[in-house]
Amino acid sequence: MSKTKSLHYDMCCEAAKILHRSGLDGTNPHKYVAVELITYGREDADVWGTNGASTTLVEVKTSRADFLKDREKQHRKDPISGMGNFRWYYALEGIIKETELPENWGLVEADESGKMV
Repeated sequence: MSKTKSLHYDMCCEAAKILHRSGLDGTNPHKYVAVELITYGREDADVWGTNGASTTLVEVKTSRADFLKDREKQHRKDPISGMGNFRWYYALEGIIKETELPENWGLVEADESGKMV
């Protein structure tokens, strides 16, 4: 869990607002959205939402090192064991290259203040 006065937490809140309003793809608003969801499973989501028919997981990344570490998690290597029908990274610009995304993951970038670009 991040500190409430951190860039990571601010980006989690920004991603949650976007997910609730319109979805990260702009077409799929979510009725229920949680920030820094703690679960009994293997994965704790930075942002998780549902529209009642599907779920979306958002991983927030503020550093390249955090992204590289995230790629080694078991539920990234075996996506069936992870959360979300739809999965996104919400990262600062330039941290993640599109060619590095796991299969079927989306990427939304933010400026240095954490706002979507």
